[in-house]
Amino acid sequence: MAWKYKEDEREYQKKWYAEHKEEKKVYDKNNRTEAVKEKIRAQHKERNILRKAQAFDLLGDKCAICGFDDERALEVDHINGGGYKERLKIKSVGIYRKIIIGEVDNYQLLCSNCNSIKGTS
Repeated sequence: MAWKYKEDEREYQKKWYAEHKEEKKVYDKNNRTEAVKEKIRAQHKERNILRKAQAFDLLGDKCAICGFDDERALEVDHINGGGYKERLKIKSVGIYRKIIIGEVDNYQLLCSNCNSIKGTS
């Protein structure tokens, strides 16, 4: 079934899962071998790496304050605060997803040092 709107599809999936929760758990337990689980984990990891790269690209690939560009030390900063609460709610991958779909106004890339300094100021 093709969905015109992602929200409709997501709503259907939530409703279906709520109605079939126990059946789904039994099915998953009986049909997901360790090899399948490992394959799914690998796919998720690869997708998350791609999302992070896309998000960093959209945010400029360097620290907004000092220009440092080593991605190992870059962090997504919430310009107006509230990052801790948002990470608890949607995790880092959710933040990357929000940036990719166009909600970049509330975020910036900062290196670890600048982000730490900003946090204590």
